[in-house]
Amino acid sequence: MSTPTQAQFTLLANRVTAIDGITSPNPPAAAVPTIQADLNGLHTTLNQLVLLLQSQLNQVLATVSQIQGTSYAPQYTFATLPSGVEGQVSYVTNGRKVGEGTGLGTGVPVYYSNGLWRVYSTDTIVQV
Repeated sequence: MSTPTQAQFTLLANRVTAIDGITSPNPPAAAVPTIQADLNGLHTTLNQLVLLLQSQLNQVLATVSQIQGTSYAPQYTFATLPSGVEGQVSYVTNGRKVGEGTGLGTGVPVYYSNGLWRVYSTDTIVQV
């Protein structure tokens, strides 16, 4: 879906204004089909705008997540870590935090640097 145009916003505003201008609780029968068409058009336009906004918001959230370094990184166990690409981010579900014993890792975020997966907090090679 593309970005809404000024004409689409104008049309939406005109429809809202026209519908808002109906002051009679019992409009004449001849006006009912026009009112129904305006309401249907308004409903369709609003749905399109909501879908567009949801799509754009998802893109913004993904970008913010990447900027913050908290993008939805894939999770691996130490044994299944892939060959990395410089700067790649992941999460090792059984990686050890400082103070955790061998085989007792509760998981750590990692990044790939200089041919190795490294733990963010210590810059050391991830261990299990």
